[in-house]
Amino acid sequence: MPTPRAAILSDPHHHHDPAGADVILSTLQSAGIRATLTEDVSVVSRLSSEGVNVLLLYTQGDTFSSQQVQELTHWVRAGHSIVGIHSATATNKTDDAYAKLLGSRFIGHGPVFDFSVKVSDPDHPIAQRLTDFRVTDELYLLQAFDEFEVFLSAWWGGKEQPVGYEKSEGKGKVIYLANGHDPRSLSNKTVQELITRAVHYAAEDD
Repeated sequence: MPTPRAAILSDPHHHHDPAGADVILSTLQSAGIRATLTEDVSVVSRLSSEGVNVLLLYTQGDTFSSQQVQELTHWVRAGHSIVGIHSATATNKTDDAYAKLLGSRFIGHGPVFDFSVKVSDPDHPIAQRLTDFRVTDELYLLQAFDEFEVFLSAWWGGKEQPVGYEKSEGKGKVIYLANGHDPRSLSNKTVQELITRAVHYAAEDD
């Protein structure tokens, strides 16, 4: 299994806690993953030249230009991977090409509260041997823009909502983990384990 070379792209200027990106970085580095953190969106043009094989998105708002979305899509289709965390689906919310790449778009959430996350596919490599867990977080509601394989879910309004999923994009992978509004949820040991596993899994075929 290759050692992941991960880059975290964070946008701290919106509603999520900017300290969350530091928790993600610490989580990956503590797991022995080579990871860097940047707020420079132009990094999407340098991913291949810098040897990055997994890009984590902790972004929100109109982050990417249409050209940068095209660059990201081409990079993933060439065999690399994106791991979207929480508000990644609330990024470029009017851009269908971005939503198609990520697989879904944020359409709403309730208050921050304590809820149960179900391991809905215990055979998925990211979720195997994990058990259902509780977390204090925002529960994101999503509109699907592509087919994806759900491995984590939670209940809201009488419906099961995807909380973790994977989709293919060309030769690459896109993984989305909905937990992560602030350091409370990102410090949850199971959430940290999921992020670490997602990065390792995303880098497997690179």
